[in-house]
Amino acid sequence: GLVDKVVPSNSFRGEVQKLAETIRDNAPLGNRAVKKIVNMGLHLSIAEAQALSDTLRRQIEETEDAKEGVRAVLGNYKPKFVGR
Repeated sequence: GLVDKVVPSNSFRGEVQKLAETIRDNAPLGNRAVKKIVNMGLHLSIAEAQALSDTLRRQIEETEDAKEGVRAVLGNYKPKFVGR
């Protein structure tokens, strides 16, 4: 949906900060891929957007960050992404 969370106006800045920190802490290659898809997506058909998404996913799957993400999940620790 368009609304993910509703918060009181006095909590808005703090909630935005938490969301920004969550995004910041995600894998940078994944963040870049999402940004690219969002920016290009308005100009692509659904099939073209899916093809772009698949291409970017395949590129990311073989990176050090992807391997670190899997290790972190299996080892129950916070991943240390390096952008490679």
